Amino acid sequence: MSDVSWPAAVVAIALIAMVGAISIAAITVYNVDDALKIWSALSGVVGILTGAFVTYFFTRQSVESARTGSINATTALQAATKLAGELPKDTWNDVKNDPTIQRALEPVEP
Repeated sequence: MSDVSWPAAVVAIALIAMVGAISIAAITVYNVDDALKIWSALSGVVGILTGAFVTYFFTRQSVESARTGSINATTALQAATKLAGELPKDTWNDVKNDPTIQRALEPVEP
């Protein structure tokens, strides 16, 4: 994940440091039972932060790949449409009966 921007990494490190600092402060200042109560109160926040980190840092590449694929597919469809418009009518009628062309021309529902 070398394409992760540095501001996002700084925010992630700051949030981890904050949770760690609160935990260490609770352990050193309060007795064990009170420190565990503080940690249990923070567990929901830690779970949300962990989920956010995983979602953000480990899905960025997949999202970018999907976006690039979508752009490439759209460009290819535009080029094919332009090409089809330039073909003589008889040639287009022959070509559009090809199974591959028929699949490409059918709308895909999400």
